Amino acid sequence: MADKKSFGAFEVVYIVMLGALLLLAVFHMGKPRVGVIDLAAVARELGVDAQIEKEILDWRETAVSDLKGLKNEYTALGKGIKEKALTTESDEAKTELKQELRDASRDYSRQTMEVRQRVQRHQQELLQTFRGRLDPFIMEVARKKHLWVVLDRSARMVYATSRVDISAEVVKNATSFFEQQTDLLDPDLISVDLVDEPEPPAVPAE
Repeated sequence: MADKKSFGAFEVVYIVMLGALLLLAVFHMGKPRVGVIDLAAVARELGVDAQIEKEILDWRETAVSDLKGLKNEYTALGKGIKEKALTTESDEAKTELKQELRDASRDYSRQTMEVRQRVQRHQQELLQTFRGRLDPFIMEVARKKHLWVVLDRSARMVYATSRVDISAEVVKNATSFFEQQTDLLDPDLISVDLVDEPEPPAVPAE
C-alpha cells in the first residue's frame, strides 16, 4: 500500500511541476505567434495558377487524343481476334485467342491508366515546383514577424483573423522572382515518387 501511495504522490507532484512549467513558458514566451497564408490566393496574385491551368489543359487535350488512339487500336485488335475465333474450329486455338484477347484487354487498361497518371503526375510536379519556389519567401516573412508556425488557410481552417494573414506580404516579396520564371517545372524541387503505380486491374475470364 505504501508503494501505491508514494507512486500516487509522485504523479501529483509531476503534474503540478508540469503545469508550472507550462505556465512559465506561456508567461515568458508570450502567446504563440501564428501566421496564416492563402496559397491559392497567392498563386492567383502571382499569375501562377493561370499558367498551371493552361499547362494542365494542354496536357489533358493530349491525353484525350492518346486515349482515343488506344481505344481505336484495342477495338480493332479485339474485332480481329473475335473474327479469327469464329473461323477457328480447334478448341486449343480458340483458347489461345481468348488468352490473346485477355492480354490485349489488360494491356489496354494499363496503358490508359498510364496516360491518366501522366497528367496527374505533371500537375503534382507543377504544384510542387510552385511551393518549393514560394517557401523561401514564406520563411522570410515568418522570420521577420517572429512566427512560430504558418498555416494554410485552405486546409479546412474554420476561422482566422485577417490580422495574422501574411499572404499579401509574401506576394509582394515574391512577385519579382516569379516574373522572371519562364519554366513552370524545376526538377530540383520535385520528389521522385509523386504517384504510386497501381497494378493494372485483373481481366475476368470469359
